[in-house]
Amino acid sequence: MKAALFLAFILSNSFLSAHTADTTQIIDKHDTIHLNKTCYLALEWKEIKGSDTAVNRKINDEISGTVFEFSRWENDDSANICDNGITTVAGFSNYRTLFGKHNFVSCTISASPPLPRDEDGNVSGQPYTEFTTLNFNLKTGKPVKFNELFDAQKLVVVDTLVMKGLMDRLKDFNPDPEEWEAQLDDLDFTMNENGVDVYFRGSTYILSIIDFVIFYDKLKPFMGKKGLLNLYYLDIK
Repeated sequence: MKAALFLAFILSNSFLSAHTADTTQIIDKHDTIHLNKTCYLALEWKEIKGSDTAVNRKINDEISGTVFEFSRWENDDSANICDNGITTVAGFSNYRTLFGKHNFVSCTISASPPLPRDEDGNVSGQPYTEFTTLNFNLKTGKPVKFNELFDAQKLVVVDTLVMKGLMDRLKDFNPDPEEWEAQLDDLDFTMNENGVDVYFRGSTYILSIIDFVIFYDKLKPFMGKKGLLNLYYLDIK
C-alpha cells in the first residue's frame, strides 16, 4: 500500500458556545505547492473574517504564514513520495481547534513528516507530529502569550498548576519534571470552554503532543483583572 505524506493543517471549524455577536466568522482557504510537474502539496486552512479589515489582515497573515512555513518544511521531506507516482500529497486530522469568542482567537497548526523507508521502499519508524498554537487579541490583532493571561506576580503559582497537570497526564511514563520545565517560558495553549488547554512537546510518537485542560475555577484567582481571560469567561458564573 502506498503511503501518502500526512500533512495536517488542523484548523477545524469547531466553535465555542457564545452569543452570535461574540462569534467570529471563519472562512476556508486553499492553495497548492507544486513539488514537480505532476505532484503537488495541497494546503487547506482557515482564517477569520471579522469587522476590522486591518486586524483581520494581521491575524490572517500570521496564520497563513505559519501554514506555509510548515509546508516548506514538509516539501523538503516529500520529494521521494512524488517519485512513487503519488500526485496529491495531503492529509487532515481532527485535532481540536477553537476560534473566536469574546475578542479572542485561538488555533492550532500541525504537520507530520513522512516516515522513512528502507531499501525496498517499505515504511519504517513511528510517526511524529510537529505543531504550534496561535492566539490573538481580536480587537488589536496582536499575538497573546500564555504568561500575558495572568497577574505577573502570580505566574509562579500558575506554573506550578501547569506542571502538576502535566505530571498527572504523564504519570504512567515516570516523567522527570526538569525535562519539561523549559517549555513553560513560551507555553503553547488554546482556549477551552471550561478552561485553558495547554500543550507540551514530547520527543517520541506517543508523546509528540500532550495536552490537558486547566479549569477556569483553578485559574480565576491568578487572572489579571482586566485581562482577556476574565473577558473570555464572562458568561461563567
